[in-house]
Amino acid sequence: MNNYETIIVEESKSTVKIILNRIDKANAINNKMSTEIVEVITSLKDRPDIRYIVFTGNGSTFSAGADMHEAAEVLENTENLNSFIHKDQLDRRNFMQLIESMEQITIASINGAAYGAGFALAMACDFRVMATSAIICLPESERGMFFSAGCTPRLVSMIGYTKSMELLLLSQKVDADESLRIGLVTSIAEENQLNQQVEKIIKQLEKSTPEALKTQKRLIQSSVCVNNQATSLEANSLELLMLKNNVTGQMKQFKK
Repeated sequence: MNNYETIIVEESKSTVKIILNRIDKANAINNKMSTEIVEVITSLKDRPDIRYIVFTGNGSTFSAGADMHEAAEVLENTENLNSFIHKDQLDRRNFMQLIESMEQITIASINGAAYGAGFALAMACDFRVMATSAIICLPESERGMFFSAGCTPRLVSMIGYTKSMELLLLSQKVDADESLRIGLVTSIAEENQLNQQVEKIIKQLEKSTPEALKTQKRLIQSSVCVNNQATSLEANSLELLMLKNNVTGQMKQFKK
């Protein structure tokens, strides 16, 4: 594997671990990190020897979400905001779909706080294992935006209408027990047992053939397809929202 600026990639037997590695920014996801993640998982598409991809964060945080400071600076220095915002949202949606479309089984090992886009990354995975000390928070509405990139319909499909309203409109922090209860995560474990819990899932998966797992994964995903109309509406709505309100100013208040 190559050396990367914002992630660490470890390969062991049939598993590749992608570690978000911007500790000084609480592993906030910037454009460079997104690009490097895409590069790695794209390279794994033709690797039948790799059956599992694990995402986790370096240090005590999974990810603080999108790098709001970088996003604000980009917006300030972009002339055609309309086309940029629309394209950026479509790129983010494609990023989510790329992770979901991987034939490998993907596991998010949520070792610490997962905010916004950080949890969106975890949502795109097949399994989510959460440390008992971690929290999940979707604060987009407080930042003058909303949970985009196809994530709002994904969340509704995952936990239902009522809980989605609560999490997205109130921007509440959700602890591990509640996350497990409402279906945000697959399982929880003490932080020092997180790796063992991931290995336990992989050990169980090893009892099935790769083809059986791939086929079952596709069938499950096709049963809960994200509404394409909703995701297109997201891109258009965010464009209008960001142009109407002083979202750039609000973004700078959330420096990572």
